[in-house]
Formats: sequence, structure tokens, C-alpha cells
Amino acid sequence: MEKSTAQTNQDDATSEMRRKQLNADVRANEQRNNIAGDKSVKTDGTLESQIRSKLEANLPASALAIDAEDGAVTVSGSVVNEAQLQKIEPLAMEIGGVKSVAITATVSAAKPEPPKPGSNVPIDAQTGKN
Repeated sequence: MEKSTAQTNQDDATSEMRRKQLNADVRANEQRNNIAGDKSVKTDGTLESQIRSKLEANLPASALAIDAEDGAVTVSGSVVNEAQLQKIEPLAMEIGGVKSVAITATVSAAKPEPPKPGSNVPIDAQTGKN
């Protein structure tokens, strides 16, 4: 992920309005599920949506994909540091209906922006190769 994209995603994910939207989505899904029946039983799509919202609100600049099947959740993709990686499971387990969480995500810091065309930055500094 490019540094500018990561910063934009982080700014969006950490804005108070975005957090409120994501939390409202999770609450609305919980309320619909409570009305429909057992609150611990959810469709795979509902689990994926709720976990995606929870992780997006709490792990800025991450790029994660969620897959759920009968309460077993797999989270793949990347986060920017080890602390975010360690938060995935507890955050996902906060969602009712999650039975287990497998994490295949990795730590991958945002890439710095490339030099502007015509800059005086040497080629090896641009490519990271000597």
C-alpha cells in the first residue's frame, strides 16, 4: 500500500464520524439478528460485515479480508505493525456468533511514496537496491 493511500485510509478510519458509522452498523446488525432469533447465530455474510467494520474502525491503515463459515473466521491481508496484528483476534471475538478466529494476516508497513519524476534522488535510493 502506498504511504499516501495508507494515510488517507487511516484518516478516514480514525475520524469520529467514521467510527460512529461503523459502530452504528454493527449495532443495527446486532439488533436485526436479535429480532430474528438467536443472537449467537448469524449468517456468514453478517459476521464478515460486522468484523470488517470492527477491524476497520480499530486498525487504521490495515488492508484485511474477512472470511466466515459457520462461526469460524479467517482474517487475511496486512496490518502496519505487530500491535495491530495482536488486536485482530480479540476485536473479532467481540462480535456475537464468532466461534474461532484464524489469522493469516501479516505485518507490512506502508511503502514510502516514490520520488517525483525529475527528482535528484539516486536510482538505488528509489528502488532500494544497490
